[in-house]
Amino acid sequence: MFLNWSALLLEELCRKCKAPVPSSLSMTKASSLLLTLCIDCRQFIELNNKTVLFLNLAPEPNSLLVPVISATSYEGLAQRLIRRLKYNEDKIIARDMSAMMFDTFESIVLKQRLVECRESIIVTPVPLHKAKARHRGYNQAALLALYFLKRSRMKLRSRYEELLERTKETSPMFGLSRIERYQNVNMAFACRRFSPHYLSGKTIILVDDVFTSGATLKECARSLIDSGAESIIALTAARSL
Repeated sequence: MFLNWSALLLEELCRKCKAPVPSSLSMTKASSLLLTLCIDCRQFIELNNKTVLFLNLAPEPNSLLVPVISATSYEGLAQRLIRRLKYNEDKIIARDMSAMMFDTFESIVLKQRLVECRESIIVTPVPLHKAKARHRGYNQAALLALYFLKRSRMKLRSRYEELLERTKETSPMFGLSRIERYQNVNMAFACRRFSPHYLSGKTIILVDDVFTSGATLKECARSLIDSGAESIIALTAARSL
């Protein structure tokens, strides 16, 4: 998948108030700026800089916890942006959401040294089923992961790989109960075939757009651990309240 860097050269309009947002060409620190929100509207998204939730992959007493870090809450302006990214092909939003994700990741993970910069880290997205990927034309989680990788390379020894595949087409999660969500994605993901011990000792940053029940992240994380990954950190743009 290739990022559309030419989109950065065009003048964007704020997705909330429609005011022009300065082009990256006129800015000296373009990588730190948002292109889809003006400075005034940026304040309507409150970033998370301390909260970590956990998914337990194994029953007690053999608990295996996966931290889940979300940049913001899935409500208001953040919700509208993510929906535009997913359903309106507004792909440059992924660039801005990933910037927020990195800021949160840096505050919670890097500054507290939960991950060492020298570790071998793979950034991977939650996959779409092939049929949905063909219909939509892109995977929003992959866009978030790729932009996040670009932001993180100054701080982490990391690379992007699509480690997972969705082995069955699942029903939309909207409207399903918590139990139904877990049943829906049960055995829906698998690791791609690698040489033995390929993931051994690796830390995986698992990227998705929204964390709701945790069913999808849990299934993906379990597949990665079963394939030898040492640790998983789940990172999402937003968390559903």
